[in-house]
Amino acid sequence: MRKTLRDLLRDIRPVMKKASIRRERVIKEWSGQICLTCSQIQWTADVTRALVMVAQRHDKKPLRNMRKKQRAILKRFTETIRSNLTKMQRLKMNGLVVIEVHQRDIIERLYKVGCNDTTAFEWLAQLRFYWEKVNRCYITLTTALSLNRGGSPKGPAGTGKTETTKDLGKSLGGYVIVINCSDGLDYKSMGRMFSGLAQTGAWGCFDEFNR
Repeated sequence: MRKTLRDLLRDIRPVMKKASIRRERVIKEWSGQICLTCSQIQWTADVTRALVMVAQRHDKKPLRNMRKKQRAILKRFTETIRSNLTKMQRLKMNGLVVIEVHQRDIIERLYKVGCNDTTAFEWLAQLRFYWEKVNRCYITLTTALSLNRGGSPKGPAGTGKTETTKDLGKSLGGYVIVINCSDGLDYKSMGRMFSGLAQTGAWGCFDEFNR
């Protein structure tokens, strides 16, 4: 189920981005869970981009534009709710309006306190939604594979580095062996592991290799 939702979310992201403030048709055609999540991911990306521009230009105009965009989205949602909708579509719109109102209030607060950077506490204190960089990781690992090299995904714990590697191996028809590294592994043990991987043609995923 999680994989299905992730695939749907990947498909709707470019559609939602292209729709900009005209999102009512997208919302009618896609499920509510996907629309809510994608809307928050897009909002996070838009605000982050605006704050980066504020830091570069030393001007609050990008945040003002973001505030105008948020108000325009809410206006169109309000008009859509008043139109002829099915019960399910109205429930989706109601949920989105609540989220968008909250996001509008956050932008207003960021503007009033003079937030001018993505590292400002006012922004870091908010609940933000990011789209994982799985595709970029896939491209990097497959490029390394074509050059007979390995990869070293880096990031915080629990972000899916091991699962992404396993998923890529499965997609390419490879057998992935996950090895949990520790201080107890010496060079002889590692040598035997590499020898086995070379003989079988399997992929080796060394979890916690930095230890």
